[in-house]
Amino acid sequence: MNKPNPFLAKLFEIPAIMTLERWKETLVEKEARFFEIFDRAYPEESIVLPEDGGPVRQEKIIKYRDYVGWVPFMEEVRQSVVMMRPFIRMVGDSKKSLKIMKSNYSGTFLRPPPPADFWKTVEQRTRQNGVGDIGYTTVDPSLVFAGMGMLFSNIIVLIMETDYDAIAQSPGFPGGAETMRVYAKLTRATNDLALYLQKSGYHAQPVIPYGGQVLYPLLAANAGLGYPGYHGLLINERFGPALRISAVATDAPSFPETRPNRMAAIREFCETCRKCINSCPGNAIYPTPISREDSPVVTHMDNKKCYPYVARYKHCSVCIRVCAKILKDKNLIGA
Repeated sequence: MNKPNPFLAKLFEIPAIMTLERWKETLVEKEARFFEIFDRAYPEESIVLPEDGGPVRQEKIIKYRDYVGWVPFMEEVRQSVVMMRPFIRMVGDSKKSLKIMKSNYSGTFLRPPPPADFWKTVEQRTRQNGVGDIGYTTVDPSLVFAGMGMLFSNIIVLIMETDYDAIAQSPGFPGGAETMRVYAKLTRATNDLALYLQKSGYHAQPVIPYGGQVLYPLLAANAGLGYPGYHGLLINERFGPALRISAVATDAPSFPETRPNRMAAIREFCETCRKCINSCPGNAIYPTPISREDSPVVTHMDNKKCYPYVARYKHCSVCIRVCAKILKDKNLIGA
């Protein structure tokens, strides 16, 4: 396959690199804020990292260009257009979510008793917008990032499936495009649910999937929607790790009960599997946990190591790909 003009290719990549660098800085800042709230909650505790970086050898690091191959310059343009369309929609809907949140302070909310079928109607409406699973919990302050907040205690957690066939091609373009598509679609569904709750007379805060104010995998686990694997991602009983998460905080009464978590034992499988550890191109997943004593946050994932890789190669999802495949092959998800 012919290589594009190197100068034009590099010139075209500059805006994307700058955007990803800003995104990386934002994520690092969010993580710093999270550690701040942890330090305030547990001032005498420390975060202990393992000595080694796990068994992943440097020669296993996947070079994005080597993996997917060069494509003609105009194909680069086409791919970027495909990626930018949902990104632009998501940015617009993210701004809308801020307006929805602010409207909680500008309107009158009567908080009437909900009709008997209210939550059934909520779920039907939300599923019509493409949401694959819904759970209910209450806010856990230790999962909220520092400097951010959940305005109301009742939390509706939404998850939306990402297409398995697209993610199976990660870290190639199809996986990145599918991830961005789901981010945009789930942002819109989250806003729609918040608006519906407000129109029904209740306060509501949309918590969008891209960025967000809270540690989503553990929030979803609290709602009975699955449990995080070694890679730190939620593993749902239907979709495995191939999903994205959002939430809506509300003061709507007669809140549904949290359902039993059928995936709480998945970590036992992770202990014997560990394919995400061996496949991680950024060497970001440890065989032993990063411990935070007296905290619900226990993880094998050092996500600071993800940011440089994603910023450089524009996409990853390798851990999602290998995890989803083995779970499907062993019939542990999809029932």
